[in-house]
Amino acid sequence: MEEEAVKRSKWTSVKEAYKNLLSKENLLPLLSIVLLVLALPLAVQAVSRNTLQLVSAAGKEDSVIKATCREEKVVFDVNYNKRKFEGNVSVWIPDLQIKHDFVVTSDPSTKTSTITTDVTSVERGAAIIEVAGSRGKTQMKTAKYKGVECASDSGADVINKKAYVLIYDPMLATRNNKKVSEHLGLVPYRDQANSAIDFFNETSNGHLKFTVAETTEINDVWLPKTDGFTYTEQTYLDVVEGRTLEHRPDIADYYFFLNDEQLGICDKLNRGDIDELWLFAGPWFGFYESAMASSPNGHPGFNVNGPTFDQTSCEKLLPVGIP
Repeated sequence: MEEEAVKRSKWTSVKEAYKNLLSKENLLPLLSIVLLVLALPLAVQAVSRNTLQLVSAAGKEDSVIKATCREEKVVFDVNYNKRKFEGNVSVWIPDLQIKHDFVVTSDPSTKTSTITTDVTSVERGAAIIEVAGSRGKTQMKTAKYKGVECASDSGADVINKKAYVLIYDPMLATRNNKKVSEHLGLVPYRDQANSAIDFFNETSNGHLKFTVAETTEINDVWLPKTDGFTYTEQTYLDVVEGRTLEHRPDIADYYFFLNDEQLGICDKLNRGDIDELWLFAGPWFGFYESAMASSPNGHPGFNVNGPTFDQTSCEKLLPVGIP
């Protein structure tokens, strides 16, 4: 009986508490809380449509500003995503005493703002970025950036190299006279060469500068292999279009072009007209990633993911590769 009385007492307490909760005095605050919870997702959605999210180029929020080099000067790229955002952005770089203000518009193609400086190097540091939206919402962020050196004090530290670009890109009569590169949808070889030049310049902080001294494109020759085999248009298409396996050994006969008198590659090297040979062709043309050329009595060379071809007239080492 005593246990039953305790149960009735607890049940009575619960009913009284529930009754008090639904009383007139408590009902209004309770409804306000419920409405707030229901409206919160809509409010977040509305805010997100009018905010600017600072992000890095890779989509991460932990490095929204990047120091890089352009024309041997430090520039800062501020990257962001935006959703119907229009507002003002202020960037303060304390180490350089630079403050830059710019306006972000709703143009979807604009995702980066650039700050140009007059300095040639900057150490690792941090910028303070303030974003003020058109609806009065403001966000503040401290963003770190890596140091970069764009130019040395002495021009002697800059290495200038001249590349000879040799392209083998046969025309395909059975494919509306398209070149192999066009038929396979490859990036144009001249664009690849320019990208390599930009890559060497950027990764060396301006210390390694390549220029293309000369370009030769050959559209009527299929390179022979080391065993004498040479593709025809049809046998090559059978391979790249998946009807048969590639020929083995795959390696091209490098002496075929290294000792070609009309190309005169070693003559160009010996005169100082070029420093390197860059090769471009489609798949299964048989190029090493990199190799070297020299003369029988010259430098023996060394392995660079490929051998040294020493039966040429090159009086010094000629790097040969795919950039």
